Amino acid sequence: MEGLARQRERRSLLVVLAVLACGGAERIEVPRCAPPEVKPATSVECTSTAEVLAYRQDLGEAVARHLRWEHSPALPIGVEFDAAGSVDSVCVASEPQSLPWAARQELVRGSAAMRSFPAGPPCLAGTRLDVTEALVKASTAARRSSESLASCLSLRGEICLDQNAPVCGVFPDGTRRTYANACAACENSQLKGWAQGACSRM
Repeated sequence: MEGLARQRERRSLLVVLAVLACGGAERIEVPRCAPPEVKPATSVECTSTAEVLAYRQDLGEAVARHLRWEHSPALPIGVEFDAAGSVDSVCVASEPQSLPWAARQELVRGSAAMRSFPAGPPCLAGTRLDVTEALVKASTAARRSSESLASCLSLRGEICLDQNAPVCGVFPDGTRRTYANACAACENSQLKGWAQGACSRM
């Protein structure tokens, strides 16, 4: 009797593991960029202005916070704007042959989150801006930054002394916060790691 119950339990577990290995049962459609006749590419005159160059870099950094590094380089990412110049969607210009389920999920979430991004310069209204290069730069910088972070493992649970040796605490989403010292930073269990110096100096 007990052997039969264990077999059923084991089969149920295998089914759950198989579903998880396939990325879940749901199919996530990657947001595709609209055709050029619907959302034309932003003009060269617009994209060459200092204001748009800075805005594109900010967009790349914002998209990078939603998309892991290993998915970024292969994706031709665009940002589509509505008639008012606000972000309408984050999209992929051409569907990659094999985009992992996790990357699809990140793109859908990132697209929804980016709708609250501040509106861009007026020349972006009703167009699509390619942010692939800005995204790769931002992702590379974030990856290098996270590779040089010190871990909190040895400091967690320590009694912190009141010393002033500022560190920059980095969270998994890329946000940063300055703490008085490494011990104080590592009291925050959400922290990914830390680097010497205040965040503004990094």
